[in-house]
Amino acid sequence: MLAPIEIIGSLANYAFLRYVSGDKATETHQERRYSVSSEQKHADLQRYREEKNSFWPDVKELGNEWLWTVVGAGIIGALVEQGVHQFL
Repeated sequence: MLAPIEIIGSLANYAFLRYVSGDKATETHQERRYSVSSEQKHADLQRYREEKNSFWPDVKELGNEWLWTVVGAGIIGALVEQGVHQFL
């Protein structure tokens, strides 16, 4: 059962990463840097921002092999951790 503080914490974490730090800082830095140094990179960044959402991936991302590599590595890591805890 979720306590209210767990929901509030998750929402605060999302808001902080999206609007204060994380993506906001990275996007601001890239926008400033590419607008001065490279028109092509700046155009690519604008196109990428229109096509992608940094927090909520599109269904098309399910075809990305790296997604499944990371999911598989996470599952293997969790199984290994459980196995280690059973022997200790």
